[in-house]
Amino acid sequence: MKKIITTVLVCCLFLACKNKEEAKIPAEITAQEAIDKKEVESSKMFQHLTSEMLVPLELLDEESNEVTSKYGLEFGGVCHACDVANIIMDNEQLTLLNACDEGKRMSFKIVDLKLDGKQLTVITSFNEFTFLPIEESPLVYKLTVFGDNIDETYFREAFYYTLRSQLPSFEVNDCGEFEG
Repeated sequence: MKKIITTVLVCCLFLACKNKEEAKIPAEITAQEAIDKKEVESSKMFQHLTSEMLVPLELLDEESNEVTSKYGLEFGGVCHACDVANIIMDNEQLTLLNACDEGKRMSFKIVDLKLDGKQLTVITSFNEFTFLPIEESPLVYKLTVFGDNIDETYFREAFYYTLRSQLPSFEVNDCGEFEG
C-alpha cells in the first residue's frame, strides 16, 4: 500500500513540475509577440495604412501601364449599390465605414499584427485583413479578408484600396453622372 501511495505522489509531483514548465512558455511567446507588434507598428507600411482613410478602387483597364488609369474609384459600390466599405485603422482597431453613409460603421479590435515581407496582416478576433501593396506610386493595396462573413449589405470589401489623399490621381467618375 505504501508503494502505491508513494508512486502516486511521485507521479503527481512529476506532472506538477511539467505543468509549471509549460506555463512559462506562453508568457515568453506573448512577450515576443508584443515585440513583433511594436516592430510592425513602426514599419513604413503600417504608418501609411494608419495615416488616413483607405478608399475602394476597382480595376478599370488591366492592360494599362499607368497606375492612375489602370485603377479607379469603385463606382458601383460608391454610386450605385452603396455597399462598399472605406477603411480606417489605428493601433487598436480597424473600422469599416459605409462609403455612402460614414455613420454606418463596424469596428474590429486588433488582436495582432504580422508583417511578412511586403504583406501586412491585421488579425482581429473574427477576421484577418491582409494588405499587399501592388503599386507604389500612387499606392494601391490589394485586400484579402479571411474569417467570418462581414455584412456585405453595407460593408463589402473592395479588392483594391488607396489612401484618400491619392484618390484624385485616379479615374474618378462623379456619382451625378450615373443614370441608374
